[in-house]
Amino acid sequence: TLPQYAPTLRRLIAEHIPVVAVDGDISGLGPSRITSVATNEVLGGAQAGDYIKKYLHRHGNVGILVGIPGLQLNLDRTQYAQAQWAGTGIRVVASLPSNCDDVTGLNATKDMLTAHPNINLIYTACTQATDGAIQAISELGLAGKIKVVGFGVIESELTAILAGKELAAIAEFTRRMGQLAVVKAFEGLTRHTVPASVYSGSAVVTKSNAAGFSNN
Repeated sequence: TLPQYAPTLRRLIAEHIPVVAVDGDISGLGPSRITSVATNEVLGGAQAGDYIKKYLHRHGNVGILVGIPGLQLNLDRTQYAQAQWAGTGIRVVASLPSNCDDVTGLNATKDMLTAHPNINLIYTACTQATDGAIQAISELGLAGKIKVVGFGVIESELTAILAGKELAAIAEFTRRMGQLAVVKAFEGLTRHTVPASVYSGSAVVTKSNAAGFSNN
């Protein structure tokens, strides 16, 4: 939980106001917690890893932009991706934090490709870093040679995928996430049984299906 939200959360807990956590869970809510609605990051990471394994035909060098070090969702997205190609000829030759921002992602990608020019593909664990990785590859004159697979799909990602600048990304169904949060909040308030966690789904987006994921 980000520190700036702590005062609000303490007030919610003190006043026994029910809470549905969206796009991640919140620890320490106690009885105030109804449920969390989010992407299954483990499954999403596995989807990314399986796609990378098949694209590289089980052999190649991968660089990873891990996002924010220690953040569980970034760990799930990267660790479960790597689990999919364990035992194959795919090697992670570099892994750097991107802090989930485009500037750090750009600089980390340049550092990575300078130190390891044999990288075939870069996997980014958060959307903003993907933009930086694509820009870095372009500035280094490597567009089309180094592939990028991202996590999270916003309009800039869809544009990049359709333009061939990004190979694929894992889509999170944010609209469905919001809809489910409202439904589960109502169910919790009307004393229905609500699961401890609700997953809103994820899918691999490529050039062949990107048009169908606008405003997902």
